[in-house]
Amino acid sequence: MQNMKRIHAHFPDVLVLGAVVTILLPAAASRADNAATEREAKGQHAQIGVAEAKQDAKHTQNPDAQWFPEAGLGLFLHWDEASVRCLETSWPMMAGTGIFWSHPIKVIKDDPAEFARIIREKDYNLTGQKPQITPNEYWALAKEFNPTNFHPEVWLKKAKAAGFQYAVLTTKHHNGFALWPSAYGGFNTKDTPMRGRDLLKEYVEGCHAAGLKVGFYFSGPDWHFDRDYMNYLYGGTAARYRGKLPELGPDHEPRVLNHTPEEIAAHHQALKEMVCGQIEELLTRYGKIDVIWFDGGPSHPDGGKIFPIERIRALQPGIVINPRFHGHGDYITPEGHLPEGLRLKSDEWGELCSCWAGSWSYTRNPFRPLNDVVGELVRCRAAGINNLLDIGPMSDGNLPPEAYPNLERLGAWMRVNGEAIYGTRALQGRETASVPASSKGDVRYLYLIPPKSGRMDTTAVSLSGIRHPGTFRAHVLGTDGTLAVTTAGDFSVPQPEPGLQVSCPSKHGSSDHENVGLSTDDNTATKWCIGHGNRFPIVWEAEVVGKRPPVTSYALTSANDMPDRDPAAWRVLGSQDGKSWTLLDEKKNIPVWEKRFERKVFTLDNRTAYARYRIEFLGVHDRASMFQLSEIALLPEPVTGGTVTVAIPAAGPDAGVRVVKLELRR
Repeated sequence: MQNMKRIHAHFPDVLVLGAVVTILLPAAASRADNAATEREAKGQHAQIGVAEAKQDAKHTQNPDAQWFPEAGLGLFLHWDEASVRCLETSWPMMAGTGIFWSHPIKVIKDDPAEFARIIREKDYNLTGQKPQITPNEYWALAKEFNPTNFHPEVWLKKAKAAGFQYAVLTTKHHNGFALWPSAYGGFNTKDTPMRGRDLLKEYVEGCHAAGLKVGFYFSGPDWHFDRDYMNYLYGGTAARYRGKLPELGPDHEPRVLNHTPEEIAAHHQALKEMVCGQIEELLTRYGKIDVIWFDGGPSHPDGGKIFPIERIRALQPGIVINPRFHGHGDYITPEGHLPEGLRLKSDEWGELCSCWAGSWSYTRNPFRPLNDVVGELVRCRAAGINNLLDIGPMSDGNLPPEAYPNLERLGAWMRVNGEAIYGTRALQGRETASVPASSKGDVRYLYLIPPKSGRMDTTAVSLSGIRHPGTFRAHVLGTDGTLAVTTAGDFSVPQPEPGLQVSCPSKHGSSDHENVGLSTDDNTATKWCIGHGNRFPIVWEAEVVGKRPPVTSYALTSANDMPDRDPAAWRVLGSQDGKSWTLLDEKKNIPVWEKRFERKVFTLDNRTAYARYRIEFLGVHDRASMFQLSEIALLPEPVTGGTVTVAIPAAGPDAGVRVVKLELRR
């Protein structure tokens, strides 16, 4: 037919979430596990349209949302009809995941006979058998889903006692089943023996009774609503073997997706009405909602724009929004394991989601040991982020029996050490520690995590980069007595370390924005902005006032808007007399700066102390008609600050994770 068009342009083959758990293993195995975990998470995120959000510290300033970075620990709850068969949520229905999620990645032999065998036997995971379940079989489980023992007020109170501060429940995962009697989508509790029971209402009431903040998870993708328009062969597998493996329908049968442009447009409109209608229900039916936890964008050409953040905040002004629907939000969401070296600034928010039992839903997997869970939690706080720890309820609505003693053990640890979790931030500035550590005012918490082998052999821990004149006191939380503390270095330098004081010409041009002094006023709310008219270089020149130490680096801070106006090329020069200039640094083709108020520091190899410095800006990005920067600073040799060393008492093999509280007293 002339007007037929393939659906691939509208529903990409690559789709995914879940969460991926990392359990502490020996080093080599742990690295391999992390690699497989990261591949699985990234593959899933690609399939469901999760954008990798860039942290820009521009989270909501609403007073009702400022609890979030203080919370430390949240409870994730993955639950739907798959619990009837103790299956993982949504993903088992997707054929071909086993190829990409294995370590190493499985490769299909390039032989027509082998592809024919796979199709004939439906061996799309290369396991010698069919996938666990087809989409139609998965959805049919809703007819058996009747959680007669769902009493969230009971186990949410136990979660609160264990130290959790908020909860997030999957209102609808990718499979499309809604846990409330929605007027949209046609697949919810009205289609079960529950006959329209509102499980979300009971959950919200349980959170309120327990004193927990209320969070809703919502999947942008809906594989049930899209069932006539999507391929149930995993996107990574479909892309690699395009033309050799067929598109699959909801029974994993080969099919060809052919729809007219009119059919596609009508489906997109219906999809938009369904997604927007369900989000509106979630944000208007249940009172105050503290967190909305999106997981992927809808399979609509406009993606998350169909329900903009502004609309969400109009309905729920104090809500915290993750970035997985719109590509930006209030916080970052690493999954499964912490990115190497992650350490947020004090005004940035983040959260790691991970599993307590190795899977998101209840699958009978054993729970991880307490040290694994607590070790992950304290590493999160050292990175400056929360830990959203998952437990999957059983099909009857109760938590697994083994969840309760694990909650009690976690609660016992939190009652002793909770102050090192709540309200802490990552170490700031140049502070570093020999173990994971966090800060809270004039207190530093150093986390002693025993190795997998058992006893911790460390006899001392240290904290460096301290610029805090005074005395220090240390003890292990939950114990009496103090620990021996020794110091070395210079603690007297103020924090943060300022740039050199300089004097600039009072004006560069005719307008207020062209006052070059705005580039050295230590105020990111102002900017030095010039309409260049393609007349370069634009010159910044300054004379050092007072003491003249060598300048070892310089910092440029982007302005608060229009990143293409930031400089793309420049030269730095130094002079003693303002007449003879020495080239100190030259930059070309600097990429567009990704963040507002982003401060980039550049090192100088020439350590001569000059009286004057000049930066000749040679161009901006693309065709921007303006040049602008917020701040320019000349930085002297950094002062490392002092080091505090704390002697650590020996502990038995069952001591678990301990916390040293180091108080900086003025």
